[in-house]
Amino acid sequence: EEPYTRGVYSTMHRGRLWTMRQYAGMGTAAETNERFQYLIDEGSSGLSMAFDLPTQMGYDSDAAMAEGEV
Repeated sequence: EEPYTRGVYSTMHRGRLWTMRQYAGMGTAAETNERFQYLIDEGSSGLSMAFDLPTQMGYDSDAAMAEGEV
């Protein structure tokens, strides 16, 4: 159906800037929070949290395959 659009918004990036994201996560929760605050202060408009690999793979933190990774 017309008008054809290239995305979810009719004006796309001409009317709305894309989200600037950084994939981040480190050390303790406090260190990660400090890093996220820094990224937002520097202009990031979204955050992509880096979870530990076992969590990303669907393992429980106490699973044998997760040992040494969490």
